[in-house]
Amino acid sequence: LKEFIAVMKKIKRQGDGMVGLGVLGMHKWYSSSHTDHTDEFVNKWLDDYFMIRIGSNMLVDHCIALASVEDGGLGHPTGIVDTNCDIVRICEQAAQYAKALCEAQLGRSPVYSIETSAWDSPVPHDFSYIPRYLRYIMVELIKNSFKATVERSTDDANLRARPVRILVSSDSMHCGIRVSDQAGGIPFDVGKRIWSYLYGAAGAAGRVKLARGGENNSDGVPVATPLAGWGVGLPISRLHARYLGGTLILCSYPGMGTDVSLFLPTISHNQVEVLKK
Repeated sequence: LKEFIAVMKKIKRQGDGMVGLGVLGMHKWYSSSHTDHTDEFVNKWLDDYFMIRIGSNMLVDHCIALASVEDGGLGHPTGIVDTNCDIVRICEQAAQYAKALCEAQLGRSPVYSIETSAWDSPVPHDFSYIPRYLRYIMVELIKNSFKATVERSTDDANLRARPVRILVSSDSMHCGIRVSDQAGGIPFDVGKRIWSYLYGAAGAAGRVKLARGGENNSDGVPVATPLAGWGVGLPISRLHARYLGGTLILCSYPGMGTDVSLFLPTISHNQVEVLKK
């Protein structure tokens, strides 16, 4: 078993950076080849590919987490699943991480609040879920709002007047999380591009570089940063939500702000993985 776990870890390491490379490769092929394939076809193909990758990664991570420490695993009885996942705590962790990224990259960060509500309880229910998946989604959603809010604000006073509000709400069957900002929203004519893999940093650059500083390299070409990533956080987050039966919805109000809502089933038998048919 020890050798098997070592191989699993190696496979996982080999997949590091695959999202950026996959999007970059598809964009370079799409922009340089004479093909009749549409944006819709490319986005659907990447959705299917990344959904399969999410499933494979989950199995590998779960295997490593279940294995004993002596065999090179983590020795967790429930693997990567937390049977009492504290959703409010994960939102707080994600907000603090996004805040640190904002301050490191942009020099300041917006104020935020986390509100809670529940239909039949004083606080939202804990439920069985995979924390790392939820944390990934929430980091992407919150850092998008934080970055947009900072860039929209004219000064510190204006920044303080644009708080990002995070709402966590639940009943016995479902949990909903909403991230609301006042960063000006997204123009209606952008449309479905927010869910596309072809219009982020990888698509605009033609190549990806991880940078510590701004969002352009010395040639003026957009690059990926820890805060902005490759510009594909929304579609990848939506796939993570879908994988276990959830949904991710974005509503933009141009000139005002954006609301992004994540809905997740809290009952284990409703958390059924979605596989490509």
